[in-house]
Amino acid sequence: MGFAFTNPKTPYDSSPATGIRFWAKGPGKVCFKTPDVNTAPEGDRCTDCYDDFGGDLFLQEGWNRYTVPFDDMVQQPGWGDRAPEVERTKLIAVQWQYNTAGADYEIWVDDVELVGCERTK
Repeated sequence: MGFAFTNPKTPYDSSPATGIRFWAKGPGKVCFKTPDVNTAPEGDRCTDCYDDFGGDLFLQEGWNRYTVPFDDMVQQPGWGDRAPEVERTKLIAVQWQYNTAGADYEIWVDDVELVGCERTK
């Protein structure tokens, strides 16, 4: 489950942000991912695509707020084209994935936002 920052999918500049925050609930481990121009086919840079930056989260049955800093996001080892870090100036989307084939799943997500770039009054 996820969404692109733009439609059609084009790079989105999130460089002022330090991460992504959202509310979520659901059972067990979910992989949070941020496809960018280096890992998504739309970026036209990768030949072994989809090894997006992100990390595993352990969701609870009740609503909890999660913040995932860009500096903590990593690619999965052992496959895919490598990049030095998530390209925050050219994000494509955000995604939540359960990685158990054929398993039932349920996930709720709300109030997704970029953090670290809030305006001060």
